[in-house]
Amino acid sequence: MADRVGVNPEATLLIPSGPSGDVNRRHPFILLTDPYPDETGKSAVLLVSICIVWSNVPHDPTCILYPGDHDFVKRNSYVACQKACLEGADKLLRGVQSGELVAHMRMDGAVFARVCKGLEESRLTPAELLVFYRNATATGQTEVTDAKHRYLTPGESHTKAVWCRPS
Repeated sequence: MADRVGVNPEATLLIPSGPSGDVNRRHPFILLTDPYPDETGKSAVLLVSICIVWSNVPHDPTCILYPGDHDFVKRNSYVACQKACLEGADKLLRGVQSGELVAHMRMDGAVFARVCKGLEESRLTPAELLVFYRNATATGQTEVTDAKHRYLTPGESHTKAVWCRPS
């Protein structure tokens, strides 16, 4: 399908997220950046997860997605900024090419803009990933000094060795 995409902004992917025995369980992610060098110099892409809003479970209300915002949004959902992660661009591309990751329809531009705005406004967005996002998208500010963002503890990283998975 022409609107299906690989590794670029507005792309959406279904990424394996369940137990290892459940190969068909996949979780929706949105790619927010073009490939850009991470802190090690390797080409990485920033992804955010989409999760269903459950009335009895706390969630980040900064960016809510509604049915119709994208074909995989069937119920009110939210962008899980606290679970944003970096993934190697080559690894994502290989995953799409092998079929392990499923490319979905491109995110509508207006909805994508809401997602990006939510990432920048959420107090739960990890500070180092906000810096990566701003550098990768050339939105200017490269240091996060706003106290609303949670800083990493020594030795903690949001770059994952396996597919970014909801915890």
